[in-house]
Parts: sequence; structure tokens; C-alpha cells
Amino acid sequence: MRLKQPGRQRRGAIIPLVAITLIALLGMVALAIDIGMVAVAKTQAQNAADTGAMVGVRTFNGQTGYNLANAPINAITAATQNKIFSSYVTGSPGSIANPSADTYTSGAVTVECGGYYYIYNDANPASEGFQITIPGKAATEPYTAVRATITTTSPIFFGAIWGATPFNVKAHAIAAHRPRDVLIIMDLSG
Repeated sequence: MRLKQPGRQRRGAIIPLVAITLIALLGMVALAIDIGMVAVAKTQAQNAADTGAMVGVRTFNGQTGYNLANAPINAITAATQNKIFSSYVTGSPGSIANPSADTYTSGAVTVECGGYYYIYNDANPASEGFQITIPGKAATEPYTAVRATITTTSPIFFGAIWGATPFNVKAHAIAAHRPRDVLIIMDLSG
């Protein structure tokens, strides 16, 4: 049996262990904050895309031309009224580029117009059903769908210490308008 010798205590032996684990713990907290910032940016970008798609599709009407000229303007205007963190989504309804048919871009917002309708297939009835065609539509069908895409970056705070760059964030939303006709039949034959 050993006897303890007085004065040979190991004072402060825990300090290096605490320092090492504290650095690792703070690194995990910093990573969690940066990942949380990406999630917040994605949620706010999704809200802007949802707003743009809904406003764009609600612009369509059943008249000749379907009010197609105003749909991207209204969609981009609505999307740019949303904020991602403290700054508004970039884009301007006055400067819309139209790189291809039924696709409109301004800043971080891209709006694509198309159709949502029933596809008939007599050769393969199992493949029949409602389908979205974006961009573009069938020649015989009206414009009834809008896809809005928001592209932005999420700021990072602690990741810059390790040389990380801001994360790209992209959100898509599709809205379809399906007007309903209501018919009331009254049988008065008795």
C-alpha cells in the first residue's frame, strides 16, 4: 500500500483538458450558428418565391392574351417586397430580361409561365393526369401556372475563420390556377 506524500498534489491538471474541450465546444456552437443562418435564409427565400408565384398566377385571366404581359411584372414586384435578413430581394419590375420564351429574370428573381392541365393519353391511360408544363404551354391551353425562383447567398459569421465562403441559397415555388365552373341543375319535372 502506497502512502500519499504531502505536497505532491497535481494542481491545475484539469485546465488543459478544459481548454481543449472548450475550443471544440465553441467551434460546434459557431457551426450551429452558421447552419442556422443558412436555414433562415432558405426559409425567407422560400417565402419570397411563394409570394411571387401566387401573385403571378393570380394575374392570369381567361381573356385573350391571358394578361401574360403583367404576370411577370406583378410576380417580380411581389417577390422583391420580401426581405432576406435585413435586405430586400434584388430585382426590379422595370428591368426584366426575357432570355427565352415564357422566362423572365430580374435580379435574384426568375419567373417562368406555363400551364397546368389534364393530359389525355389513349395509348397509355395510366399516364393520364394533371401535369405542369413550365416554361411554355400547349398551344390549345391557357396560361395557368407560374414558377418563381429566388437565388441568393446566406451570410456566414464564424465560417470565415476557416476560409468558408457564403452558401448559395435557392428556393422554387410553383402556383397553378384552376378556375372552376359551377353549374346548378334544377329538376322541375316533379
